[in-house]
Amino acid sequence: MLFKTNGFFLVELLLSLSVWLVLTLFLLPMFIQVSKQSLNTQYSREASKILYDSLQEVMFTGSIKDQLTIQRKGKSYTVTKEVTKNEVCVSYDNSFKKEVLICDNF
Repeated sequence: MLFKTNGFFLVELLLSLSVWLVLTLFLLPMFIQVSKQSLNTQYSREASKILYDSLQEVMFTGSIKDQLTIQRKGKSYTVTKEVTKNEVCVSYDNSFKKEVLICDNF
């Protein structure tokens, strides 16, 4: 029975390769999306830390520079102070190339 299976190995190989191709085509974009969302979470956490530090500086010293750019882990965050609104804002570009703004009152 095993001697009369000419060509069966080729069909089985093509079927398994097509399954791997379909899985790769569906899972690779999802993996890229999840990795970008993970980067965005890290950027957001770092921006929250910078915002917290800036608010602490305002509370303890009573002043902060009007605009300050901070570099952390290869990413630049811009800290701005809005005197009329009594708030400090941190802005940065996320991994999807969109500007994100986080603000809080002091």
